[in-house]
Amino acid sequence: MYKITLLGLPFVFSKSEQKYFSQRLGLLYIAAALREMGHEVTIIDSFYEGRDTVTKISNNLLKIGLADSEIAKRIPVDTDLIGISVPFSHSAQIAHSVISALKKTHAKSTIVMGGVYPSSQPLAAAKSEADYLVLGEGEETLCKLI
Repeated sequence: MYKITLLGLPFVFSKSEQKYFSQRLGLLYIAAALREMGHEVTIIDSFYEGRDTVTKISNNLLKIGLADSEIAKRIPVDTDLIGISVPFSHSAQIAHSVISALKKTHAKSTIVMGGVYPSSQPLAAAKSEADYLVLGEGEETLCKLI
């Protein structure tokens, strides 16, 4: 049995966009599949949990969600694997930053990145410090990887 943390990243919005919350169904499907295999799964939705934390990225872009350091604090220290969902390619910068921070605080944990970003831009995603990339649907692939 492995201890696994699944992480939804903060979201990026333009200042003029209406903010909306995602249900993170992909992470929930993956969590269900892993739990059926007997693994212990923690889910962190850093967008929703940090919905009151707004960071200006540029003149027009805002990041809403937990800071990298706060995300790291919420991940159990004995986590074997951290799965990170990157549902949008415009979240690449955030993903790379979070993964870099987690490599320092959770050096013994394996980091796996999945979602639209690594599936659509695998060469760019491979420049992150993630140990593995999942391309396409994550439930079956992550279960096989484990």
